[in-house]
Amino acid sequence: MSAQETWHAQMEAGQRGDWDAVPGYFAPGCTWTLMPPGTTFHGPAEIIAFIKSGFGAAAERQETDVRNEFATTDWGVFEYTSRGVIDARRAAQFAEKIKAAGPAAGGLAAQSLEGRTFEIPVCFIYHVNPSGQIDKVNEYAATPTFPGAPNEGHDTSHPA
Repeated sequence: MSAQETWHAQMEAGQRGDWDAVPGYFAPGCTWTLMPPGTTFHGPAEIIAFIKSGFGAAAERQETDVRNEFATTDWGVFEYTSRGVIDARRAAQFAEKIKAAGPAAGGLAAQSLEGRTFEIPVCFIYHVNPSGQIDKVNEYAATPTFPGAPNEGHDTSHPA
């Protein structure tokens, strides 16, 4: 299995909610680092808990908008835009989990975000070891933007 196939397999397992399968795609000593500020999750158990909490932060998610993707036999890059609708309770739990990621992440818990849409550009740089398991992930994500209040159909992030 190529690096790209391994990456997609773990993503698809997570999207299906097959959390028993996901740990098998990560090497025992794998690290997943949020860049910036450098918060690192170690090993499959911590990584899976982080991934699950991210999936759970939204009430609903839109289809992934892949921007760029390429891989060699052992390194890969996956860039996409994450979009969805926020569930305030779940978002507060996620913000608490990633509080060490900086003030923008921790500040999510203090905002009234229920029902707001979000749009976050995200890029992963990952490495797959010779055994075919992911052993390193660096995740780069922009500060979330919230284009409109609940149930608004227009983007208020840019002045007219």
